[in-house]
Amino acid sequence: MQIIIPKNKDENLIEVKLNLYNFFPHTMLESTNVLPFTFLFRMTHFINIRRFASEIKKAIERLGFKKILNLNNSEIFKSYQLKEMLKPFSFK
Repeated sequence: MQIIIPKNKDENLIEVKLNLYNFFPHTMLESTNVLPFTFLFRMTHFINIRRFASEIKKAIERLGFKKILNLNNSEIFKSYQLKEMLKPFSFK
């Protein structure tokens, strides 16, 4: 299956199949992988997660979701902070 990335920057939520969406956040995140684990890393990372969570919340509202599930797919640092910012009913 081929997924087309939208050229229209306003459209960042594409329905792939019925009830299956592909989300392309507008926010550009700052690179933190070269920073040592210091105050600068933690602050930059927190700002990135806050931006990312804001984009996810907009998509959740557009879709009208009432309950969300946060699945951790190996993004340990992001996932735990997203749990706090998105407040899912379940976290796996």
